[in-house]
Amino acid sequence: MKLSEIRKEARGALTGKWGKGVCIVLAYLVIAFSIGFITGLFGEESVVGTILSIVELIITVPLSFGFALAFLKLKRNEDIKAFGFIDLAVDNFSKAWKIAGRTLLKMILPIIVLVVVCLIYVLTNIYVFGGVIAGDLSLTLTEVEFAVQISIVIYFVLYIAAIIYMVSVLLLYSLTTYIAYDNKEKTALEVVNESVKLMKGNRWKIILLELSFVGWAILGIFTFGIGYLWLFPYMVIAEICFYERLAQPKNNEEDQVKEEPFNEGPIQEM
Repeated sequence: MKLSEIRKEARGALTGKWGKGVCIVLAYLVIAFSIGFITGLFGEESVVGTILSIVELIITVPLSFGFALAFLKLKRNEDIKAFGFIDLAVDNFSKAWKIAGRTLLKMILPIIVLVVVCLIYVLTNIYVFGGVIAGDLSLTLTEVEFAVQISIVIYFVLYIAAIIYMVSVLLLYSLTTYIAYDNKEKTALEVVNESVKLMKGNRWKIILLELSFVGWAILGIFTFGIGYLWLFPYMVIAEICFYERLAQPKNNEEDQVKEEPFNEGPIQEM
C-alpha cells in the first residue's frame, strides 16, 4: 500500500466528519491554552507557579492520550464529542502515565547521550577559557577563537547526531496510544513492546508520511494558521490508518506499506 493511498483513506475517513475533527482540535487548543494561561499568570519562580507547572505536566500527558483516542474513535465512526477527549483522558489517566513512564525508561540511553554531548561542549569551553584566564594555556586570541569555532562545529555535529538518534528511538513508541485502545488487557510494558514490534523497519515510512504533509503545512502559514485546524485531523487520521495497516495480519507483500517519492503536491490532494 502506497503512502498516497493511506492519505486517500484518511480523507475518506474524514468525509462528512471534517467539522467534528476541527471542533476536537479547537477544543483541545482551548484547554491547552487555558492551562498554559493560568500557569503563566504566576511566575515559574513562585511556589504557586511551580505547583501549577507540575499540575500542567500531570494533566498534559493524559490529555494528549485522550486527544489521540478521540480521533481513533472518530475514524472508526464511534460516538465522540468535541470535548470527549477529556473523558478519555480521565478514564485512561493511569494507563497514559504508565505508558509514558515505560517509554521514558526506554528513552534513558538517548537522553544520556544528548546530555553527555552538551556536557562535552560546556566542559571543553570551560577548559579553554579557564586555561587561558588562569594562564595554564598560552594561546593567542586567534587560537582561542579557532578552538571555540572547532568546538562549536564538533558540538553541532554531535548534537544533530544525538537528536537523530533520540527521534529514531522515540518513533518506536509512536503507536502506543492506539495499541493501548485496541488491547485494553495488555499492560503498559506489553503495549510499548508491541509498538516496537510494529515500528521496527517502518520508522522511515512514518517519517515519509509526515513529510508528505509539508506542502499543506506551508499553505497553512499563509492562512495565518487557520488551515492547521484541518491539517491536524488529516495528519492524525493518516497516522491511524498507517497504524491499522501495520496492526492487521499481513498475508502477502501487498499489505506492506511502500515508500514513494514526493511527487504530488498539496493541490493534487484536494
